[in-house]
Amino acid sequence: MDETKFKEEIAKLRQAYADDPKQKTFNLLLLGEMGTGKTFILRTARLPVHIDSFDPGGTKGLRDEIAAGKIIADTRYESEDRLRPFAYQIWKTEFMRRRSEGYFDRMGTYCLDSSTSWSEAVMNRILQKAKIEGEAPRFTKDYTPQKVEIQNMMRYMLDLPCDFVLTGHLEQYMDHGDQAIRYR
Repeated sequence: MDETKFKEEIAKLRQAYADDPKQKTFNLLLLGEMGTGKTFILRTARLPVHIDSFDPGGTKGLRDEIAAGKIIADTRYESEDRLRPFAYQIWKTEFMRRRSEGYFDRMGTYCLDSSTSWSEAVMNRILQKAKIEGEAPRFTKDYTPQKVEIQNMMRYMLDLPCDFVLTGHLEQYMDHGDQAIRYR
């Protein structure tokens, strides 16, 4: 490639980067043990912040910001019931509606709190569709659809025009092989 073509290619790539709205957003996977302040840190996120909370009581530390209108919290997903699942289907309908209507174009940050309880709600919905609510997931029949649904919805969240924060819980356990404390 000669020097002129090289410079043209560089200029084209720089312009494509400058024109890409996704380069102006921030995505964060925030993991920690329960009660370590994962949701609380959203006080520092780009405003306004919308939280879809699947984590029971997870937004209590943000009451002042919610009252001030800086943070909008949709907490109706916090009371998911394994025997009568509802949260995931309502969330998916609302999320897709908001996305198609341009709601997230006006948000600074979208947060799904938390991936732990959200993924349980996804599984609850899969079990509900199979008419086995509250039962243990069947390894060969239920985990693959859960994985695919999570991957599909994560793609939508990662493609939002605002910042995206996904929280998740770490669980401490003792590794009996080397007696070390580990997290999963």
